[in-house]
Amino acid sequence: MHRPTLGVIALVLLVTGGAGQIWPSSDAGVQQVFIAFWRVGFVLAVLWLALPQTRRLPNKMLVIGIVVTAVLLATKPRILPIALGFMLLFALLRPRIKGRPTGTSQRGASKTDPTKN
Repeated sequence: MHRPTLGVIALVLLVTGGAGQIWPSSDAGVQQVFIAFWRVGFVLAVLWLALPQTRRLPNKMLVIGIVVTAVLLATKPRILPIALGFMLLFALLRPRIKGRPTGTSQRGASKTDPTKN
């Protein structure tokens, strides 16, 4: 994602949504569109702020999942206990990466081991 473009889109949506709040329309459909602009602009602004940290994430699907989860929780707060349960279940059942024990190096072993000379 291009950070300046994301910031401009978020700013345009926030300004449009704010204008809809300042000068309300009598039509309910137009009001809902302005509220949607406001909410999506807010989410994009938060993503714009977090973008330097998200570039270090190894998986872009994780970022998409976080954004989708945030939007779902903002629109339907009753699913929060279900979402927390799934996150806890995922944290407990995810595969663990097994690394080498600390202090054992493959490169340095031949230099310090007298049997390898």
